[in-house]
Amino acid sequence: MVKEGHVVLFRFPQTDLKEGKLRPALVIKKLPGESVIRVSRLAVVEKDILIGRIGKISSERLKRIKDKLGKWIME
Repeated sequence: MVKEGHVVLFRFPQTDLKEGKLRPALVIKKLPGESVIRVSRLAVVEKDILIGRIGKISSERLKRIKDKLGKWIME
């Protein structure tokens, strides 16, 4: 089961609809799909395309990331 703070692998979707490269992503918040962030991109993807979990970050670090992401979005 994928949870907030998990680092997962998936093929990040390309804008030209070509198959994306395998990339790690951080689950920020569990939604009906999975919400993930990449350095300069944010995407909501279905959990079915997640290939697997490769790690997890601490709850303190996840909170700092969420706080910074919220400030970035509000700019």
